[in-house]
Amino acid sequence: MSRRPRSAGAVSLELVLVAPLFLLLLDFAVFGGRLTESQSRVDDAAHAGARAASLERTVGGAQLAANQIVAATLGQSDASCHTYQVSVDTSGFRAGGSVAVTVNCDVLVSDLSWLPLPGTRTVSGSFVSAVDTYRSSTP
Repeated sequence: MSRRPRSAGAVSLELVLVAPLFLLLLDFAVFGGRLTESQSRVDDAAHAGARAASLERTVGGAQLAANQIVAATLGQSDASCHTYQVSVDTSGFRAGGSVAVTVNCDVLVSDLSWLPLPGTRTVSGSFVSAVDTYRSSTP
């Protein structure tokens, strides 16, 4: 006659209790990683926009080039931008000056996680690029 130990089924019970916590922790890690990746993509878009703007010869051309490059960069990436705004500061746009581009991206939180969470998270990136000192202002 063998007796069953009293701990029979304890491992299954522990697994049922610990598995949801493990999955929640894993989802939090995925959320953090995807948010960091979105931040990196927005920083890259701001860098590319500022560089493109600094290569232009006119203020209007600089603003147009920055907007186009940011749109193309965010369109090629999986930054998950629901909406974005581009701000181009051309107050120092002259030979030897600088141009600054700021990109604000609203990321849907549900795109960052496995859970259907509501809301958005704003990710911002800025970059300043120098305008060539020896460039001509005429085409």
